[in-house]
Amino acid sequence: MTRPDAPEPALDLNPHPSRRIRLLHALCRAFVGAYLRPRYEGRDRLPAGGAILTFNHLSWTDPFVVFASLPAEPRLYLFGPKEADMSVGLRNRLIAATRVALPFRPDRRDLVGIVRRVEAVMAAGGRLAIAAEGRIHVGERRVEPLSGGIALFARRSGAPVVPMAINGTSYIAFRRPVRVRFGAPLTIAPGETDADFVARVRAALLGLVADWPETGAPRWPLGRVLSDLFNDWSDSPVRPASPDDDGLPVVIPSITPVLPALQPATTVAPARKGSPDGS
Repeated sequence: MTRPDAPEPALDLNPHPSRRIRLLHALCRAFVGAYLRPRYEGRDRLPAGGAILTFNHLSWTDPFVVFASLPAEPRLYLFGPKEADMSVGLRNRLIAATRVALPFRPDRRDLVGIVRRVEAVMAAGGRLAIAAEGRIHVGERRVEPLSGGIALFARRSGAPVVPMAINGTSYIAFRRPVRVRFGAPLTIAPGETDADFVARVRAALLGLVADWPETGAPRWPLGRVLSDLFNDWSDSPVRPASPDDDGLPVVIPSITPVLPALQPATTVAPARKGSPDGS
């Protein structure tokens, strides 16, 4: 459990990734390339500067696939996990060691700080990957309702949102194909509401995943165990049955109101130069 008085984690904004970050990307590429058969489409659509990458969430392995699909520079950050105190728990300490996470509190008590950190990442030219559905789900062609936070972040930072569709990770059987497909960058149009923008991003994701077939469980027990090793189905201890539909109709969740003007962040750690690991 997050302590109420947990300090806001420092954010390393050095635009040149350290050896630690480059090693993380290399390890993810090695794992994904050796165990699966990845295919990446549309990476030429990625903008050169800051961008918010919104991906659908099928498995605990998706963050590894995200890092495998992108170069180490521009620097990539991952939105989550749902704790601000990254010193609690082995998983959080490991994530904190990579310096790629922007943790948050689900009760939104740190909403102003979250927006400031996202703005800082975008201003530094970084990329932020967000599983905007909020949890994993079953269904390769399904996209759950997206969080209104992506519209808030895009409106505040001015950064484009890039739909990033992941297919094939529902079951991570050995040498099964996995595809990462990038859509065209989307920006909020003049007069467009947050709800309409979120609906547009979700429609783009639905279009990107629409042609991927559903696949069954792996033949061998190891693949089935690995597939569900860390998956959290929230309201069920076991994997739910595959849905009959493809995630339609589109349902838009409540949208977080636009915040008042924010002062420049004061809690972001400055980029460090000349440290032993290059960060």
